[in-house]
Amino acid sequence: MAKLLDLDNDDYFVDQLGEKAETNVRCSYYPQCPRPELVCGLKPHCDGTVLTILMVDDSVGGLQVLRDGVWWDVPIVPRTLLVIIGDQTEIMSNGFFKSPVHRVMTNAKKEKLSVALDYSVDHEREIEPLPQLINEKRPALYMKS
Repeated sequence: MAKLLDLDNDDYFVDQLGEKAETNVRCSYYPQCPRPELVCGLKPHCDGTVLTILMVDDSVGGLQVLRDGVWWDVPIVPRTLLVIIGDQTEIMSNGFFKSPVHRVMTNAKKEKLSVALDYSVDHEREIEPLPQLINEKRPALYMKS
């Protein structure tokens, strides 16, 4: 990601994690639902992390991403990990990388299981857009937080 931004430090985002970076594991079970059109498995949200690595179910979909006001199904690709950019990366990249709004839908016929690994900056550390990514054409989109 640092190379895409043409940063001097290829480890910029890793370095921002700090000494006490946080890693959380979230296991989610979605039982089959007789009326999936009425029940969201996980409501629309953005991840407040640096990134989330998601192990998705190999046979049951349900993850959707919002783009231009339309919900798009994320395709099932067996034996893969899905990386979701989080809010902290969006802030540090001054909006170059976007934290997508996403949700999980239930399924009428099958249960679903997912495992998510969330990586976050040390909670005592402040983050802000990298000064190298701020200029007259692209002012700072976020304040230090």
